[in-house]
Amino acid sequence: SASLKSVLNPPERRLKGILPNSFDQAALDNLRNEAFAWIETEFFIRNIFLNSKSEVTLSPFELQQKIDERLTDPTLSLTLKLGLLEMKRVLSSPVPLIVDSEMRLAISVRLHPNYTSDSVSRLNSTRAIARLLVRSYGTPAKAVGEFERLSKDEATKAFNELKWPALDFKYLSPESTSFIDSRFLESNIFGPRGNGDSFVGFLELSDLLNMILSGLKLDSMMRSNLVSECLPSVVEPGTSTLVDYDCLYKVYRKNLSVNFTSVPDFLEFIKTNDSCDSEIAFFNLIKAAGYTPNAQKKVKLGEVALIPHVIQYLEMTFSKFDANHDDKLDRLEAEKAFPVFQPLFKELAKDYIKKGLISEKDLFPLFTFVLKTGKIPAGVGDFIKFFIWKNTPADRRNFTSDRNKLASILGVVADQSNQKPVKGAIVPSAEVLNAHISAQCQPVADVTATPIPGQSPIIIRRALQ
Repeated sequence: SASLKSVLNPPERRLKGILPNSFDQAALDNLRNEAFAWIETEFFIRNIFLNSKSEVTLSPFELQQKIDERLTDPTLSLTLKLGLLEMKRVLSSPVPLIVDSEMRLAISVRLHPNYTSDSVSRLNSTRAIARLLVRSYGTPAKAVGEFERLSKDEATKAFNELKWPALDFKYLSPESTSFIDSRFLESNIFGPRGNGDSFVGFLELSDLLNMILSGLKLDSMMRSNLVSECLPSVVEPGTSTLVDYDCLYKVYRKNLSVNFTSVPDFLEFIKTNDSCDSEIAFFNLIKAAGYTPNAQKKVKLGEVALIPHVIQYLEMTFSKFDANHDDKLDRLEAEKAFPVFQPLFKELAKDYIKKGLISEKDLFPLFTFVLKTGKIPAGVGDFIKFFIWKNTPADRRNFTSDRNKLASILGVVADQSNQKPVKGAIVPSAEVLNAHISAQCQPVADVTATPIPGQSPIIIRRALQ
């Protein structure tokens, strides 16, 4: 098949246009080298966590030290050396990707967990998969000469050739059209090493795979509670099965503290917020996961499945940029975050730039305005406020943006894959929001983001549905 020819074919031959007609010696050697790099690295991991499972842990420094020691061994095989050198790079993440006993990513600005053998083994597996994909479909960067990244076209080709297992296991909808666009955005913005460019790098891809696996685990833990309480009569619930919004919120509220212990800062945010703020935050999260508010208040299970991923995006954003650990993003932290978000905001504001309403130098003020207000300017009133904001001296543009506000703007900045204008696109009004929250929390003013004219609301429409 085309997928086997791409994956098994050594990249040097592939780039010359040589495709094997069968499982030849070159393909066998390529497969053996990749397999041995993974297997030998796996044996190394298991050996350093000798009494393993969860009783023995290593700090990031101790783990790097053990890898460095092994790399000095003159008898080291080339395949193990390759695996260990790549593991050093994977482990250099600014946000350590450590899984807990339930194989969920532990994401927190305050906790500093150590690695277990399972954590490092997971990283080795995602490293091996990312390496194989980049070498099988990527083109080496001219300046580097190594296989380090995939363009969107290359990633699309890989997806089209390799998506059949996900279709067979119903992790992916056959109607999916935005999978690659969404994955590119996630790896470039919400991953721990996302840099906002137009490629997905080897390390970004490895990180993304870890986040996806963790999100799937969180969803599976919550799914059993959801099905038993909200869908007791449904025999085989699928991604299109509809769930009552109120029941969904009730189940999440009831089970969050048990199933989401891997994101303790988020749990603390929910705990310390009053119930009304929590209700509004959840409404924003489910919108960011793709839910379009409707009069029946019915949510697709495929949209529900994305809530854990959105929560991980929130927590990863704070882990990357909340330098003083106060659970808010301020002006100085926004300056560090902006280079990652700049290409996206340039795309979001392209119509305004074409019309001369703003220039590219206004993108950072626009970014901070969105963080401050939770929406992008639309209409005369918003533009007056934005004009005043952007002309305020930079050192006086002070603001803080908490998880509630970030949740509300994820719908604006999280996915630019849906770019077709939609006539009468639904922007939830205060009336719609009030219909989704309890009576004691009403009335609520309109706090939702307004789309740029001519564009549909930009929301995370993952293609896992």
